[in-house]
Amino acid sequence: MRIGRSLLAFVMVGTAALALGGRAEALAPLALPVAVGGAQANVLAVDRSGRTVVVAPAANGSSGAVRVDRLTGATVSVPPFKAVSADGSAVITTDNRWLDLATGTALAVPERSTFTTYALSADGRTYAAGGPVATAGWVVDGATQKRTAIPVAGVPERISPNGQFVLVATTCSTANTVTSCDYVRWDRTTGFAEPVVRATANETLIAGVANNGRVVVAVSTTATTAATYVLKQAGLRNRTLTTQQTGTFLVGGGELSADGSTYGWSYSPTACCGSFVVAHLDDATLAPDEVNVWTNQLDPAAPIGVLARTTHLSGDGSQVVYLAVTPPTTFLIGKAVPHTTSTPRLRAGEVLAVPVAGRAGIDAAAGAVVLNATVTNPAGPGFLTVWPCGQARPGTSTLNFPAGGTVANAAVTTIGTGGTVCVSSSVDADVVLDANGWSLPGNFIPVGPARLVDTRNGENDTVGNVPAGQQTVVSLAGAVGVPAGAAAAVLNVTITNPSGPGFATVWPCGGPRPLASNVNFVAGQTVAAAAISALSADRTVCVSSNATLDVVVDIAGYLAPTSTYVPRVPSRLIDTRNGQEDTTPNTPAATVVTITVPTGNEAVVVNATVTNPVADGFLVVWPCGQPVPTASTLNFAKGQTVANAAVVAVGTGNTICAQSNVAVDVVADLQGGFSTGSPFEPMQPARLLDSRA
Repeated sequence: MRIGRSLLAFVMVGTAALALGGRAEALAPLALPVAVGGAQANVLAVDRSGRTVVVAPAANGSSGAVRVDRLTGATVSVPPFKAVSADGSAVITTDNRWLDLATGTALAVPERSTFTTYALSADGRTYAAGGPVATAGWVVDGATQKRTAIPVAGVPERISPNGQFVLVATTCSTANTVTSCDYVRWDRTTGFAEPVVRATANETLIAGVANNGRVVVAVSTTATTAATYVLKQAGLRNRTLTTQQTGTFLVGGGELSADGSTYGWSYSPTACCGSFVVAHLDDATLAPDEVNVWTNQLDPAAPIGVLARTTHLSGDGSQVVYLAVTPPTTFLIGKAVPHTTSTPRLRAGEVLAVPVAGRAGIDAAAGAVVLNATVTNPAGPGFLTVWPCGQARPGTSTLNFPAGGTVANAAVTTIGTGGTVCVSSSVDADVVLDANGWSLPGNFIPVGPARLVDTRNGENDTVGNVPAGQQTVVSLAGAVGVPAGAAAAVLNVTITNPSGPGFATVWPCGGPRPLASNVNFVAGQTVAAAAISALSADRTVCVSSNATLDVVVDIAGYLAPTSTYVPRVPSRLIDTRNGQEDTTPNTPAATVVTITVPTGNEAVVVNATVTNPVADGFLVVWPCGQPVPTASTLNFAKGQTVANAAVVAVGTGNTICAQSNVAVDVVADLQGGFSTGSPFEPMQPARLLDSRA
């Protein structure tokens, strides 16, 4: 098993308050400092996650557009185009060229003089081109211009987001101003072409084809302006299902999500107002709330002026995206669609630079920051790394997580170029960063990150090699670079391959093992936790457990004597259990547990442990006398024992408080404290990044 080296230091109060495994919310309404054409601005494309949006000053891109990153606020100019990919990365220009916006590559469309219709895959790498109806079109690979003839004469109106399926309008007729067409779906992988839907007189088909080949159409059943619309679904073998009849006055076209789960279309129930209706295709139901995009039900504070005809779905069907416009400010609005799954917002391998210095009460001259990083809704197992921007990305991790899990841990990191820190995930994930403290340069000294101990026999070793009760000695002198006189070492301790449930303790070698735990685990689990440990005279620390296991220790740095941090041999402050074998929670949900700490400290470092929880939940630790923060120190699942370190400002009467949202037992161990006047500045948790919003 691979265990990433860690930049972790200690988990600060301020972990995002998320129940373990809880679903992240979709992107919320967001005001952006970009004007894209005043009151006539339009949303023309939205990527799978709803994060990247193409906005133009008209209902098409003939006068150019802007690609907006809703997470970072970054914008990129898009030249005039005839078609644009969902992620805004490629266009067919008005002079019939395929243009890759990332590289600037522009290649002429083959046989461009005969083509009248274009459709691009979601990533813009592939496009379908064709027209008029009597001729056959082509599918073209944009970068190589390799062409494949479509074996059906007609107009290739849609290509699936993954580029596999092409939807071709074959025979079309117009009567009473309504154009009716028959559609054939061509599978590029198998070569199979199949009629999927046939229009009857006076029906307008607004078609879409998903990655699985599913076709959905909105059908006009009358030829009048005040028409009634029926949504139909055509499956892989021409199955048709009527899901819903809606109101009159069709305002805009329909749109199918890339995964085929959701379909949305615009209509007007009256002559005054427009709505965007969302249907869930698997169970043939409408979303419980329609999106009234003309009266701004999504965001009451948004100005009037939303254009219903340019409302779009994200590719996973989880969001509705549109514009609310009052020049010169443009508001980009997003709303989650119930009972769909939001796609994570931080893409695998993507590096985000997060401004830190000068934000949220952090001094502009700060040299280091204490961040709490939370990952939720990851697409698979992976790891997150936080490091100073301007430096090479380290081959280490700030935290490791399982697929779908919610995991929090912290990083003490120096602040990089431009007052920023960088964050990246190995898989798609939602990420929350909270700042919990900072210090001026010279107080936290980064080292490495470097691996000090790994008792495994290779990364694929699955058998614990350290017997129960045996001490693993970790030296921080010599090449590691921790000098004599350092106040404490900032370590990350990972336990893997444990033979059974148990706990591990970190303490200065030479003294007795204290009655305290730094890491708790169950059999076979891999768990990492941080420790700010005092050092023995020869600059060593020891790790020991009551179970056979493997130990991995990474160093992130050390606290200089100027930090005024005074480490202690871990000592127990509180234990709400009735004996260590107690399995019944003794602290009811929402009960405030008051913990007295030694005098003379501005902030203390405690290891907080939750055990015997009756349900999934979270624990909050904060200075007594202050409001309960809307954040958590640790997250847990029913029956789990979970520990995390927390640096907490000392509150009224030399106390700190703890509270859980479910019945639990709470254990707190003191590890050290920052004396009054310390250059370390604890702070109320401040959110620096939330990819969910």
